[in-house]
Amino acid sequence: MTSRSRAWINRAGFTLGLVLAGGAVAAGHVPAGERPLDARLTVTASATGGLAAVPEGRVLGTHRLAPGAAPARGAVLLSNQTSGAVTVLVRAGAKEGWFDDSLLMELRVRGGRPLRATLGELRRWRRLGPALPPHRQDRVAVRVWVPASAGGGHEGRRADVTLEFLR
Repeated sequence: MTSRSRAWINRAGFTLGLVLAGGAVAAGHVPAGERPLDARLTVTASATGGLAAVPEGRVLGTHRLAPGAAPARGAVLLSNQTSGAVTVLVRAGAKEGWFDDSLLMELRVRGGRPLRATLGELRRWRRLGPALPPHRQDRVAVRVWVPASAGGGHEGRRADVTLEFLR
């Protein structure tokens, strides 16, 4: 084989290698998605004034919070540690304000009417269910969701909400 033909073979091999490498890169390319990032939410609970919350801390967490998505669910057990029946008040606290108008929360206690409000509305104290008898416990079911009709602005964001229970 002459040096001239060897040079042509080297050039052809190099060109073929470039074409194969380019095809491998193009085949491995991940196309951009059209679905926006879902929001993340953590809900914790705390209680004072003769009430105890179990678990004290995280009640629910979700990383799939998007308009029209299934609600995230959790529960907290409230205990009345006093010797009299108490009216339970609840409010939600969050540093972030971008969920105030779009995040719906529902709290339900043993057969009582559910308390359903936006996060912004729950920033004020609200009465929760019937009075809790002395030395009794009640389960509070918590649901949170973003309705399908909600606008954007919270995609890819994270919020931490604390439910505060008081007698």
